[in-house]
Amino acid sequence: MDKFLKKASEKLSLLDPSQTQKLFADMLEATDLKDSILDSFSDGIILINEKQIIYYQNKSVSSLISVNYSKKYRFRTLQSQIVDTDITDFLSSFWTCKDKKSTCSKEFTYQNGENVRIIQIQVFRNFTVFHGHKCDMIRISDITAHRIEENRLKRSESLAQMTTMAAGVAHEIKNPLGSISLYLQLLRREYKKHDSLTGAQAEKYLSVISEEIDRLNSIVVDFLFAVRPLTVNLAKEDINSLVSDIAAFVHPELDQYKMKLELKLEPGLPKLEIDSSLFRQAALNMIKNSIQAIQARYPSDLSKGILQIETKLSNDNVDVVFSDNGCGIPENLISKVFEPYYTTKDTGTGLGLTVLFKIVKEHHGDLNVISKVNEGTAFIISFPVPRDERMKLPSKTSGEEEKVVYEENDSDSR
Repeated sequence: MDKFLKKASEKLSLLDPSQTQKLFADMLEATDLKDSILDSFSDGIILINEKQIIYYQNKSVSSLISVNYSKKYRFRTLQSQIVDTDITDFLSSFWTCKDKKSTCSKEFTYQNGENVRIIQIQVFRNFTVFHGHKCDMIRISDITAHRIEENRLKRSESLAQMTTMAAGVAHEIKNPLGSISLYLQLLRREYKKHDSLTGAQAEKYLSVISEEIDRLNSIVVDFLFAVRPLTVNLAKEDINSLVSDIAAFVHPELDQYKMKLELKLEPGLPKLEIDSSLFRQAALNMIKNSIQAIQARYPSDLSKGILQIETKLSNDNVDVVFSDNGCGIPENLISKVFEPYYTTKDTGTGLGLTVLFKIVKEHHGDLNVISKVNEGTAFIISFPVPRDERMKLPSKTSGEEEKVVYEENDSDSR
């Protein structure tokens, strides 16, 4: 219909009055239909030109934020329309920002008594052309229900995890408590037998008791770290830069083991909301596990070891894949690796992957593992692409990954 109206308008001078009347009636009907559809949206939509003059606003805008004009809004400035100065200040900072970002978003919280509303404002630069003018779009969304549900699920997951870990702690502390009880009985029996003990005689028992107390303390400290809420400071980060920095950091250690590290980084990935410190902790944990898996498979020739970190776009997620050619995990044990206190190592606490899983979930991401015995393991961390970054996702072209190899004596890669 739009193409027909455009062609008809170009030949307006050739139309008779009845055809002209029919054309304008069709145009009004099409406009009313579009307005009805946009007014049915729960999200508020505002279109403005490069001078922040409003061209369009749907009905939902006035129900989501305070505005001065719910109807006679056209050709008014955004500053005179939106009442909340926090919103207008945010929008002004977006348009005056030097890096000219294509999208930006921010959440605003409003409290009225016990009721709390969370409103998200998103801006899309050069979204469309209206009457020959490039227009930005402002999208206003009430995400209160989404955040409430998100927090409810997070609390449920935390409670379930804490219950599981509490059971794990109860199991873990039984052994050191049993050892302490046994050696106290032996100490008491030895004392009754001789009526007195020398320091050397007592030390034999007290040293074991002291070791078990230290072990108990370690269990409690690890438990508190695993269940304590993480302080997450999310910021837009370039995932490839983070991975490259971590690779440069671990390269000397891998060089010492004569292991090879490959980076396979897809260019043009969107920025992700990541706590760089927590991501670094998670990545180093993954690399440490890979090193130990390679040592288990190639104890006499570590130079056969290969670690790879890959980044790639996967629909609305960015996957970071940590893989190695180590000993692998038996298929029947893969489902247990994220369980608290489960470990196949002699010295492991069994909480490393539990903490890793917690870090990933705090980023609203997902964590999966693929493994085969004597072939290797791949841990896949999936981070969601922020909504305001999805608009500028590049079209994927095969074979564009940037591959960097870190290996022994590769000084140029440092």
